[in-house]
Amino acid sequence: MPYVFEDDDFKTLKETVDKMVAAKRPMSFVEQQLMATALLFSISTATKVHHPHDADALTDDIEGLVVKASVAFASLLNHLSNEMGGVIMGKVNGVPWFFVDELAPEVCGFIPSFLNVDDERPLKEQINDKYKGGWRPFEGFEIRKKSWTIAYPGDPDMQPLGGAALHGEVIAIYPYGWTMIVQEDSSFEIARLD
Repeated sequence: MPYVFEDDDFKTLKETVDKMVAAKRPMSFVEQQLMATALLFSISTATKVHHPHDADALTDDIEGLVVKASVAFASLLNHLSNEMGGVIMGKVNGVPWFFVDELAPEVCGFIPSFLNVDDERPLKEQINDKYKGGWRPFEGFEIRKKSWTIAYPGDPDMQPLGGAALHGEVIAIYPYGWTMIVQEDSSFEIARLD
């Protein structure tokens, strides 16, 4: 379900996304942290209006979901915006998701629904429980340096359709159900959830 923002909150988010689109160079570490903070503020404010739980506790929860993964998460958002043309937001099972456009949530299918904000297990364990084929890492993918582009020898490069941060990990979904989970130490696994 898409977020509903009050006018000032939407303006804050739009300004943040516009800055990402306008960037003509890779973001520095400090810029990534500032971007993640601005996005967290926008998410928290929007959620306060529409979530039945205590607003302050919810804000703390959301910050906890993203802050450990803020550098990778901000980098993914920057890539989605600069390389693919834009970012839209949605929420599935309490997890804030970011997508390249209005069609991306449909293309991502059920994958976002495999995760739940209240489940503290690693992402691949959550997926393993919800997806009939389980999480089965696929070897041989390459990550383009300083990019979220993935490539398998002989196949065309793939750009992420959307992603989220949860409990210090970042997840990105690609065409054909390819899904990557990135850890705090930048290690990653890729599996196909078709």
